[in-house]
Amino acid sequence: MRSIGQMIKGSIVIRTITCGKANCKCTKGALHRAICITYKEKGKTKTIYIAKEHEAEALLMCANYKRMKELLQKLTSVNIDIVRTPRRYNVKRKKH
Repeated sequence: MRSIGQMIKGSIVIRTITCGKANCKCTKGALHRAICITYKEKGKTKTIYIAKEHEAEALLMCANYKRMKELLQKLTSVNIDIVRTPRRYNVKRKKH
């Protein structure tokens, strides 16, 4: 688990948007691509746009979080099995 690296709890969303410039190619249908991360904060969904130079890093961080979540689920399952397993204790009984 230690080797997973930096994490972000959130979902990657790829959006196509127009920039608003009158002469841009996006006004003719060639929309711009933007990557966002959505996450919950105090019960509300928040969205942050990711700068192009940080896209790969953000994708890796989200993937790392999902990997950590999977490992945590596996660890929980193993630990549940451990605490559920009946154990036999050497209990000395009194002879009458």
